Amino acid sequence: MDHATTRPAQALRAPVRLLIATAAAVVANLVIFAAASPVGATWQIEAPYDITPVVVGGASAVPLLVGGVIVPVLARWHAVLRAWIVWGGLGLALVSAVSPFAVSDDLPTSVALAVMHLVVGAAWVIGMRPGSGDR
Repeated sequence: MDHATTRPAQALRAPVRLLIATAAAVVANLVIFAAASPVGATWQIEAPYDITPVVVGGASAVPLLVGGVIVPVLARWHAVLRAWIVWGGLGLALVSAVSPFAVSDDLPTSVALAVMHLVVGAAWVIGMRPGSGDR
């Protein structure tokens, strides 16, 4: 196997995987948004803004893409940081999935937002794939 040609291919796989996972998370969360609206989700939360499709797309994509840029930089110092940060990000998504129940008065909005948090957490792990060897 020619390592000179496989190394660039491996280097491209991780960013492409993250972009695909990000796109999938945005689409899935927009589908959740569309499905929850007819069943009573008001998308009003205790914030200076309401939830809109643009907010859903941005809140889904931005953390994944920013994290996808920062984690490889941090992993250059200590490779083990990559796995810790990736699993920590999943933990953050799981813990933050409870927060919609505190900021919304209606159950459909809370449930939909909680599921969206889980979708982003899953996309984070799939997109970053800790321990995959192609850092």
